[in-house]
Amino acid sequence: MTQVADLKVVTEDGVVTLIGRGELDVFNSVALNEAVQIVVEHAATRSAVVDFRGVSYMDTHALWCIFRAAKALQQQGLVLTMLVAPHSVPERLIRLTGWDAIIRLCHSPEEVPIGSD
Repeated sequence: MTQVADLKVVTEDGVVTLIGRGELDVFNSVALNEAVQIVVEHAATRSAVVDFRGVSYMDTHALWCIFRAAKALQQQGLVLTMLVAPHSVPERLIRLTGWDAIIRLCHSPEEVPIGSD
């Protein structure tokens, strides 16, 4: 049975963050797409962060959603930062695909750059 994902978007100190918990898969991909779109739209001149330290599983639907967001931000001259737990499923998937070339991976909030650098 799929664990219900908990998704919320918060803005603090000019940083737009999507916080995800649980399992991200086809069953909650619509909600994930909507939340990611909010982050992309509100990141125009600010940092965009996806905090997936609490994500235990991601399928290809979630992975592609994050990739599309990273590409959209890249077109705006921004980089998507993803907070992940060390050796977690999200970190392994991003590194395995080579998408860490366009998605900045961090293990703690202190590593997240401020602004759009």
